[in-house]
Amino acid sequence: MNLEDTKASFSNLSATATAIIFSILAASGGAIYGGITIYNRVIAATEAIEEYKPYDDNELKRAMLEKNAALEQENARLRVEVSAAQSALVQTSIQLARVQEKASEAAVAAVKTAISNATSAMQTMQNAVKQVADQTEATLKAAANNAISSTKTAAKARKG
Repeated sequence: MNLEDTKASFSNLSATATAIIFSILAASGGAIYGGITIYNRVIAATEAIEEYKPYDDNELKRAMLEKNAALEQENARLRVEVSAAQSALVQTSIQLARVQEKASEAAVAAVKTAISNATSAMQTMQNAVKQVADQTEATLKAAANNAISSTKTAAKARKG
């Protein structure tokens, strides 16, 4: 079929058939345009993706290892601090026990000293009271002996 035959065949078509052919061409042209546009977008996206470096787990692993190492160092530092605090608490409690023991010993010594002083004071008072009682007794005996002697002498003098 040559060009003249094609022109003649188109001119022999009815208006409805021509409209249907142009409608099909328009619809298929729009679909073809949309397909070409999507294809171009896919190609552009593929090229953009190829420009980026490929996904690499090693970077993520390295970052996680670094973070893990930092956390382990912090954990070790905190353990040392906790150990030092525990040691300080133990030393403080030992010192507190010693202080309490010495305070108890001092309290016992103070009570013993107070008892000893009180006993000594009572002994001194008892000795003083005994001295006074002994002096009073000696004075009373001397006075009684003097009175008896005087009475005997006076009785003898009256008799005689």
